[in-house]
Amino acid sequence: MELKAKKIFLIGFMGSGKSSMGRMLADLAGLPFVDMDEVVEKETGMVISEIFKTRGEAHFRNIEHEVLLNLIEGEPSVIATGGGVPCFMDHMELMKTAGTVVYMRATPDELYEWLEEFKGDRPLLQGLQGEALKEWITAELSIREPYYLQANLSIEAYHTSPKELLIQLTMDN
Repeated sequence: MELKAKKIFLIGFMGSGKSSMGRMLADLAGLPFVDMDEVVEKETGMVISEIFKTRGEAHFRNIEHEVLLNLIEGEPSVIATGGGVPCFMDHMELMKTAGTVVYMRATPDELYEWLEEFKGDRPLLQGLQGEALKEWITAELSIREPYYLQANLSIEAYHTSPKELLIQLTMDN
């Protein structure tokens, strides 16, 4: 199956599976895979939690912006964005102009189940657990979802296979 879009951007809340889906989708489509968080860490020589801690979120968002601009100029690829990327600056419009944006939609309960077990070193989740984590996810998702819903395509993150997504992308392009 051939994709006509120059780039496929996977967006969604942290824990929605953007990186996992992205790797599998890229493999199926024969495209390179790029994880924006990994690019930020490689370019800065710092893990994201360290950037947040030492330089702040605004500095991190500026780095993320530069990385996105560079990726837009790069080769066709599948790109897993950070969860906040679509919500800042004019990122959603930039991504939609450069390719197809796919929102990996998940419910607060689904995200909670994943993040409670695998929250790791995510700076925005520091100190949150149990009901506080669930409340934060629900509140933050309600702020971010209006941006996410501007995507070209929405899929159920935990219920769509990479092959099903590839078929949808092929049909939509």
